[in-house]
Amino acid sequence: LWPRINGINVALYPISTTQNATRYAIPANINGKEADIIVVKIDTYKILGIRYDSGNVFQKGYDKIEEGDVILLLDSQQTLKAPLALTWQPAPQDYVYGLRFTDLASTAHIRPLRVT
Repeated sequence: LWPRINGINVALYPISTTQNATRYAIPANINGKEADIIVVKIDTYKILGIRYDSGNVFQKGYDKIEEGDVILLLDSQQTLKAPLALTWQPAPQDYVYGLRFTDLASTAHIRPLRVT
């Protein structure tokens, strides 16, 4: 299964882990500002809100995702509108994921891990 927001595949980047929960970031541009959509997994996955990129200063808490916010997912370059729904769905039949390695000569090599 693959995580999706409003039907669009997203990548969850882990940002913190405790004994009880893991928090993930989804890179986005929200209303023209760089931000992360923050997701937490305790028993289920839940969208907590938005954390804006403000350089070296960390934002306290998360901003709410308001209806009408325009959200550009940076990984897929897809635009969404709030409200957001996080679901898990099977990957497309031809979907491949893998690792990208760059050697000392700056040549990129992609190694498929699994074909679904």
